[in-house]
Amino acid sequence: MKRWTDDPCDEVSAPWFPASATAPMIDDIQRAVALAFHVDLGEMKGQRRLREFARPRQVAMYLARRLTRRSLPEIGIRFGGRDHTTVIHAVKQIEKLRKIDVDLDGRVRTLIWHFEGAAAWQ
Repeated sequence: MKRWTDDPCDEVSAPWFPASATAPMIDDIQRAVALAFHVDLGEMKGQRRLREFARPRQVAMYLARRLTRRSLPEIGIRFGGRDHTTVIHAVKQIEKLRKIDVDLDGRVRTLIWHFEGAAAWQ
């Protein structure tokens, strides 16, 4: 039996607007970014500082911070044991670059849609 406080609209909207979409896992974000930037996942998580690997790593850290509820130290650990200040720098760097680099902004938007949009339709 339904309680009087239940909203009948919940039944109608449930298939399209889930009450609680799950946040992506950091591993999922890392794999998606590695694919989007055509880099090896191990290299992206590794210690090399070449821009070819560092930029995707920064994007993945940015997305991990934005799309998950993980702490800065926890995100850093998942990226090869990096310090939380490295994650802060990555987030600030990607925020800055998105304003001036249309290609990077497009890739980031696509990745965000992949996670947020996909979660809304599950």
